Amino acid sequence: MTSQELVLGLDGLQWTVAQTVVAGVALLGLIVYCVETFRLRRAAERQIETMTKPVIMVSDEDFPKVRLENLGNGAAFNVRYKFAESINRATPRLIPALPVGKSYEMGDLFYHIGHEQKLSVSYESASGMAYMTEGHWERDEAGVTKGPVRLVIHELGHRRTK
Repeated sequence: MTSQELVLGLDGLQWTVAQTVVAGVALLGLIVYCVETFRLRRAAERQIETMTKPVIMVSDEDFPKVRLENLGNGAAFNVRYKFAESINRATPRLIPALPVGKSYEMGDLFYHIGHEQKLSVSYESASGMAYMTEGHWERDEAGVTKGPVRLVIHELGHRRTK
């Protein structure tokens, strides 16, 4: 009799089967552990992104002058804005960074255009998550401004590569 047979009363084949079952259960436990750890990491990343998320809003308090304000919890980087109907529509303007609580004046919204204006602002958080804010203003024939008619913030979801 071998020592294996003395311990559990198993012969060689039964012992091999028992070892395989124990190894399989251990492997299954390791896989579950890895999946749960991955989920925890993703949840922590989302929480940190939420805590440091920039939110660029378009302020038109001094209309027709418009400014961008960062009302979020984190700085906005690579802020690009462009007016859809402006003379320079092919070239978005760049603000390298807009700190929390700061604003940037863009000037007269209707300077070079007619009765409607669309504004698109794209920016990134410190982690590289991309966002976009869009605004839409209208002006009637009498010159009375109705706006912003629509102001939407999108989380684009992709990150820049480091």
